[in-house]
This record gives sequence, structure tokens and C-alpha cells, in this order.
Amino acid sequence: MRSSSHQVGFVSAHVHPFPLAALTDGFAWIDAVATYATVLLGAVVVCASPNRLRRPVAFGVSAGVITVVVSLLEVAPHLAWFAPILTVKLLLAHLLDDHG
Repeated sequence: MRSSSHQVGFVSAHVHPFPLAALTDGFAWIDAVATYATVLLGAVVVCASPNRLRRPVAFGVSAGVITVVVSLLEVAPHLAWFAPILTVKLLLAHLLDDHG
């Protein structure tokens, strides 16, 4: 298993919200900052969790992040998939190992 700092660093390297904001009209800079910050904060919470609780914490945090971004951000309908998929990809697929 990789160290928590490596995992948080991996998540922090996923700056996809910012190019999306720069290249499209339907995803504002505030949406990019909010998406990036909530996913990164979620990664910190998941990585700070004890190993035995990491999976349920990751699912709870992911549900919270997705709820926040789809409820509070005003993203164009054709881009509404982006933040939930990024959250699932990073918090559930990459931060959880296959043995937890």
C-alpha cells in the first residue's frame, strides 16, 4: 500500500477541473476550485482514516462531495457528469486498495 502522502499527492496532481474551466463556458473557475478543493479535502479525510475504516469513510466522503458539487455548483448540464466521475475515480478507485 502506498503512503498517505503519496496518495494525497496523486489526487492533488489531478488538476482537470482547471483546464475544463479554461476551455469551456459551462464550468466556471469557482466550479473548478470547489471541485478540486472538495475532492482533495476528501482525499485527506480518507487517507487520515484508520485502514479498517477507510472503505466506509471513502464511500461516505464521496457521497458528501458529490452531494455538495451537484447541489451547490451551477454547471452546464452537459458537464454535470465531470465532478461525480472525478470523485469516484479518485476517492473510490485510486485511494482504496483491493484488500481493504
